[in-house]
Amino acid sequence: MAHLCEGIDTGSTGSARVLVVDDSRLVRMVLRSCLASSHYVVDEADDGQVALRLLEHGGYDVVVSDLAMPGVDGFGLLEALRERADRPEVVILTGSDEGDDSAARAMRLGASGYLTKPPRAPQTVVLAVGRALEKKRERDGQRALLN
Repeated sequence: MAHLCEGIDTGSTGSARVLVVDDSRLVRMVLRSCLASSHYVVDEADDGQVALRLLEHGGYDVVVSDLAMPGVDGFGLLEALRERADRPEVVILTGSDEGDDSAARAMRLGASGYLTKPPRAPQTVVLAVGRALEKKRERDGQRALLN
């Protein structure tokens, strides 16, 4: 599966950590493979509750989360992370039938990106994670200047 994302210039990812949250094992496996081939350190959670436990320990730069999951969904993750100073950027994945209202709500709650699922190409996820990582680094740099 790594061949799907070969040749994508992600710039310097350093040791950027990404948490992939989806109740589909197949989706997690494809995203993990693609992101790992782009030199991200990737962990997985099969639902929002597991993701929240992992996020308590911090250290994630970006979360790629399905929107519709049983229990804590993508909106729940965004709401839980909203006020954290060390929050990761969140890229939401959702089925295209959920409509533009979901995208608008996710962006209001702080998502840095929104992709339909399945993504048109796995590379779109890598590019969205790269943009989210840039946004997080800018925010962290501004916070450091203020302190």
